[in-house]
Amino acid sequence: MIPVWEHFEDLEEILYVADVETYELVYLNRYGRSVFRIEDEDNYAGKKCYEVLQGRREPCPFCTNSQLKEGKFIEWTYRNPLLKAPYRIKDTIVEYEGRQYRMEFAMDVEKEKQEAQKLDLAAVRHYEELINECFLKVRAVTDMDEALSFMLHYLGTHISCNAVMIYESRERKWLLNTYSWSRAGKAPEKKLLELSVAEPVTKWYETFFHNEPLLLTDMEKLCRDMPALSKVLSPEQVRRMILIPLLAKAEVVGFVRIDDPPEKQMNAVAEMCKILSHFIVSLIQQRDLIRNLEQISFRDQMTGAMNRYALNSYLARAHLERDMGLIYCDLIGLKRVNDRFGHASGDRTIIQAYQVLGGMFPVDQIFRMGGDEFLVVREGVGREKFQESVEQLKAAAVSSRCWLSIGSAWCQAGGKSFNDLMNEADENMYENKRTYYRLCGLTDGLEEHRMEHDDRELVQSQDALHAFVRDCYFDVTSFLKSLTMTGSSFYIYFGDMRKNLYYISDNLKEDFCFPGNIVPNFVSLLEQRIYGPDQQMHVEDTRAMLREKRESHSVRYRIYDKNGELTWLHCRGIMKWNEDKTEPLFFSGSMVSLKNESEVDPITGLLNLSIALKRISEFNRLGIETMLMCIVLRKFSDVNHVFGRDIGDAVMKEIGWQLERNLGVQFYFYRIDGARFLAVSQTVLEPEGAVASIQKIIKDIFRKYKIHVVSPCAIGVLHSAAGQREAQELVDNVITAAHTAKAFPDLDYLEFSSHMTKTYQEHTDMSMALNACIEHGFQGFRIVIQPQVETKNGRMFGGEVLLRWKNEGKEISPSKFVPILEQTGMIAPVGKWILEETMRKGKEILKYQPDFRLSVNVSYLQIMDQKFFPFLEDTMERFQIPAENLLIELTETHFDEMPEHLQRFIRQCKQIGIRFALDDFGSAYSGLQLLLQYPADLIKLDRTLMREITTSKEKMRFIMSVVYACHQFGKEVCVEGVETKEELDIVRQTECDFIQGFYFYKPLEWEEMRQVLESQKKEDILSWK
Repeated sequence: MIPVWEHFEDLEEILYVADVETYELVYLNRYGRSVFRIEDEDNYAGKKCYEVLQGRREPCPFCTNSQLKEGKFIEWTYRNPLLKAPYRIKDTIVEYEGRQYRMEFAMDVEKEKQEAQKLDLAAVRHYEELINECFLKVRAVTDMDEALSFMLHYLGTHISCNAVMIYESRERKWLLNTYSWSRAGKAPEKKLLELSVAEPVTKWYETFFHNEPLLLTDMEKLCRDMPALSKVLSPEQVRRMILIPLLAKAEVVGFVRIDDPPEKQMNAVAEMCKILSHFIVSLIQQRDLIRNLEQISFRDQMTGAMNRYALNSYLARAHLERDMGLIYCDLIGLKRVNDRFGHASGDRTIIQAYQVLGGMFPVDQIFRMGGDEFLVVREGVGREKFQESVEQLKAAAVSSRCWLSIGSAWCQAGGKSFNDLMNEADENMYENKRTYYRLCGLTDGLEEHRMEHDDRELVQSQDALHAFVRDCYFDVTSFLKSLTMTGSSFYIYFGDMRKNLYYISDNLKEDFCFPGNIVPNFVSLLEQRIYGPDQQMHVEDTRAMLREKRESHSVRYRIYDKNGELTWLHCRGIMKWNEDKTEPLFFSGSMVSLKNESEVDPITGLLNLSIALKRISEFNRLGIETMLMCIVLRKFSDVNHVFGRDIGDAVMKEIGWQLERNLGVQFYFYRIDGARFLAVSQTVLEPEGAVASIQKIIKDIFRKYKIHVVSPCAIGVLHSAAGQREAQELVDNVITAAHTAKAFPDLDYLEFSSHMTKTYQEHTDMSMALNACIEHGFQGFRIVIQPQVETKNGRMFGGEVLLRWKNEGKEISPSKFVPILEQTGMIAPVGKWILEETMRKGKEILKYQPDFRLSVNVSYLQIMDQKFFPFLEDTMERFQIPAENLLIELTETHFDEMPEHLQRFIRQCKQIGIRFALDDFGSAYSGLQLLLQYPADLIKLDRTLMREITTSKEKMRFIMSVVYACHQFGKEVCVEGVETKEELDIVRQTECDFIQGFYFYKPLEWEEMRQVLESQKKEDILSWK
């Protein structure tokens, strides 16, 4: 929020603001600067108010500071010795960012006398009181639309008029009534007026340019002379009208209209509203700024589509009780386009997809959900019209040769939640992928050929079985016994679903104490024998199979045998449905006893790595081509730390169960160790669909447990030709691919390539070396500092503390070792060491420059540690470092991970006076939203923006708007990466506050830093003398 005094920059009276404690002058409006002949802020900032405004060397003996109270004005008259004229003074106290300021209005008495001759003096005094009260009340309102509406209501009720309205110019071409208050309570119809057809309005504007109001008393003449304007103003029932101009930087941006004010007080009302017009313009400018920020924040910078923040905002205000249809679109083959033709081609492909959607739907209904996904929201559209638009989109995609996979879902008002409907559309998108391929003619035929081949083999197999049973002797009893002979770990069962009657094999009957081979209600009796913690998993999977009309079943659980001992079973089965899938007819299943418990992961119930290696070896021996996927959960050690081991185990268990339940027919799933899973398939060789399903499963489970991780898993993929490598090597390689993928959260998956092995080994070696250095008292670590300077004079005001590491005599790049510190959790002890070193060395720095600001980067892992803030506070106290000298730098990713911990940490730090910087601003997906959401005091623009503004005027304008927005919200701006004189000249045009870059200083060792500060201090002393 900008300071309240900024609203009065264009007020035609003197306004100044000074710190109550220090008497430092912090603001003087434009009129005040012209009267005192002060060119700009630099000529008064930091100086004492009694020096600049009174010409005194000490505080004024008549100062009213001790008498002032917030919300109350003290009025008195005084002759200013510098201006040699009497002024009527009005003082009050305002609070801003925790400090109290004296705000003083000074009105020229002679000028007031001249005005009073034209006005009713009592009315003037009455309306002045109204201005004061209105000003104080509106200050408390934070929403600008609400503030403007409140102001009109307040004015209308207190000046006894019939209506108050605001008209605003749009694009210098149109006039529109934007805010209204009416005593009758009926808002006028909002009509656009084209200024080019309203010549009298142009003449009015000539008067408005001189900040003079118009008093209209002949409404009949207005209607007769200005018919076009009359249609907009509708003055038929109005007897008199006042129009007060709204001026911003010498440009008319609209006017305030007052209908039927008291006839004898029209001049007084007009003068009062002239004063308030400056406040109204300031509120309108703030409103436009916030709207512009929201517009930028809510738009995807590449395509112009709405983004995820926009979707969240839409959901907050949407009418979800109306019919709703969603269209989920996935851009097929984007990775291949990026790999083959480069990311520029990939970007063009994404833009083309948006253009196809934009040709079909309003732009505010199209949301870019991620790299290659779009969502179209159709609110209040009937089923038939919605389905028609889906078909039209498919046809448009085909004709545009835009490779889109499209899924849709529709429901009547109140039928489903938005998330359920979106999940349904998402699932339909992947289920309809093959159908869409055929529709578009985009497939190369291999997938269709494989499907047709599989179907043909299945039909041939069924025909052969039927033919054998019909033509040959077949004994069912012998067949079943051969499968389940005594001592066999293989059990079978099947049942008539309508009768709920099952046949179970002899060994199943004997090993688990069933009374006979024919068992009514077998599934319920089986569940009674299942180990308690695993029962619910079996129950939910069975219910889901019936609810979702699935034809397959796969689940692992522990069960008590006849001796009361627990044993692992892997249960699989097939459900037979009637033709329209309204009724289940027959179920046939089998169970495999996993005798060796070491083969089964006790938490997830998945088989472990040793079984995976055996299966992969078997596939190799048989010459079967396979696809391996390694799934690594990101930040899962943090989940265990924050939520507890029980929640972590529950999450792991549900992930294992959901993977098998949803993809168990196509993949064998194994838990490798820790937070890593392995998937193996000999039927699915294209990863895209499976990867999307896995990501959705894991995201949904994280969301269920309220775990906020933006990209919760990394996936590595490896294709194995028959007999190509040993099983262990294949698994090692796919694990390497997954761990490499962890560094690229925007990638859906990463396919293994040979160079990764060396990179992963280097990563492992470096991790071990870092750990050894930490164990030996942080040997090899040191901190350096890169100074930051003031833009206007190049003077050093602070510096960013940076970590350096030397291993085996070589300097290692921070871009290599810092990510490893964060991935392994070693950043927690290293971060504490950095803080202690910063405080120790910073204490010496402050001797040379007491206001020096030390900037320290803090990892999200440190923020999650509840003991970190007490450590920080204790360290500052030990080394006697004031809180105002410390600046903690956070990146945009901090605000996506564990936001409740971040908010707690910021609140604790703010209470003791520590300030925050938002680092690398503009490098993430939608950074501008953070301007409005989080209390950063300093915004550091990412160095990538520095490179862009030197080559693009459009980027330059964008950066200037960001800097302006930051200043409006009371935030300072530092530009990083300035390395040349050309870049410096360009950056200075942005009006940023500070600069950090090699042009001024590279990162310095602390002794070098001390020498620079000592030299700067000597220069300051000489210049002062």
